[in-house]
Amino acid sequence: MDHDRYGLDGHPIYPRPGHFDHVTGQPLPTFGGSNGRTAGPLSIALAVLMCIVAVFLAYMSNLIG
Repeated sequence: MDHDRYGLDGHPIYPRPGHFDHVTGQPLPTFGGSNGRTAGPLSIALAVLMCIVAVFLAYMSNLIG
């Protein structure tokens, strides 16, 4: 069992593939998870506008109504 998995800077010596730059060895930023902010007013307005356009296109193509 390898108990010495971390270097002096606290980062893993052998990071998982794809989580570090293979040339410099620097860890890459990860973008998983949420930023703690819910949908803002502009994204809500965009979603409503997209729904209106979708309903209009469905109506004009005789899918509904």
